[in-house]
Amino acid sequence: MQAFPAREDVRQWWLNRLPAPDQAAVCGVRFDPNNPGQYQLASFENRNALNSTAGFILTHYQACGTCSTLQDLAVYGSLDLTIMAKTCSKRLGFNNKKSCMQEIGFTEACAESWAYNADKTTQSCLVLCVQEYGLIPLLTGTESSDNTNNGELNQCLQCDEMMAGPGFQYAAGRTRRNSGIESEIERPDEQVYEVRHDYF
Repeated sequence: MQAFPAREDVRQWWLNRLPAPDQAAVCGVRFDPNNPGQYQLASFENRNALNSTAGFILTHYQACGTCSTLQDLAVYGSLDLTIMAKTCSKRLGFNNKKSCMQEIGFTEACAESWAYNADKTTQSCLVLCVQEYGLIPLLTGTESSDNTNNGELNQCLQCDEMMAGPGFQYAAGRTRRNSGIESEIERPDEQVYEVRHDYF
């Protein structure tokens, strides 16, 4: 596996995480019966541990993080995030990227994770992405996110996946794939977990 620059705790988490649905850590949500608008999030070692804890419902696989709130889930499920996030990632400066992500509807903590992800992708993958799409399409937001002919991620997306993805997933907790939401970027079925969101 290609190495990626990250803190040692992120690297160890990435190498040791259990991705299989029956083994993976999970994030659960429990609503306050006296105030349905209030809820608690908690991480569990696996699905069995969640199921044995009264009131908790699976909201995504892997531990809870900055994007685990239901507000962030609503954004994940209602917008073409690939296009929206690309638009925000073109803003100059971290704070401008973060503000743009908040304008989309993300909570502040989640917006910060997305902004860091955008900065990391630019730092690590700009040359590959220019080679893949060309400079003008990148600057104007008209680049295509199509996979290669054999179904693999193109070199720009693969770079983002390997160089920025682990840190983002570690911090954010929730991703579209581990929340059962299909991305605009085509992925193998086994990479999209089955999660029902009929609780809100």
